[in-house]
Amino acid sequence: MHADDRAALAVAVARLTQAAHPHDHFGTTIGARRSLGFIPRKQTYRRAGVGWRLGVVAVDTDARLYVVGQIVRATRQVLPGHQAESARERRAMKEQLVDVGFPDGATVLLDATPVASGAAEAAGLVVVRDGRILIRWMPSAPDSALMPLPAYLAERTELALRPADAVLTDDASGGAA
Repeated sequence: MHADDRAALAVAVARLTQAAHPHDHFGTTIGARRSLGFIPRKQTYRRAGVGWRLGVVAVDTDARLYVVGQIVRATRQVLPGHQAESARERRAMKEQLVDVGFPDGATVLLDATPVASGAAEAAGLVVVRDGRILIRWMPSAPDSALMPLPAYLAERTELALRPADAVLTDDASGGAA
C-alpha cells in the first residue's frame, strides 16, 4: 500500500476516534455445517471487530481498509403486518445477530472484504493501480471518475463528522450574506 494511502487511513481513524464517532461492527458469516460429522448447525455469525463505514469502504480501528459487504441493523424489533418470506428471513438474521452478541440497534457490516494492496483489480468499487488505491463511488461510474483514496477518505470522513443539519445551515447563511 502506498504511503499516502496508509497516512490517509491513519488520519481518518484518528479523526473518527477523536470525535468519538459511533462505531459500526464487523461480522462474518459462518455457513451451515455439521459438528462431529453428524450434528447439523445452522448458519451463524461471528464478531470481527469495529470500525466505520465511509461510503463504499469501511475502515477498522487498526486503519485497515475493507470493501463494504452487506449492511444490516441487529435488532429484535418486529414490524406489524404481513411480510414477504424475504422480509421474514432478513428479520430472523437481524435477531440472530443480537443472539450472537451484537448490540441491539447496532449497524453490522457483514462479510466486508479486506482490500489487498497487491491486487491489480481493474473493475469494482475499489481499484488498485500502480500500488495506489482508487475508489469508484458508484458501480456504474467510469474509470475517469475514480477517486484517489486520500481524497475519498477526507471527503467521507468530513461528511460523517459533520451533521447534515450543520451543512444546510452553513449553506443557507453563506448564501444570505
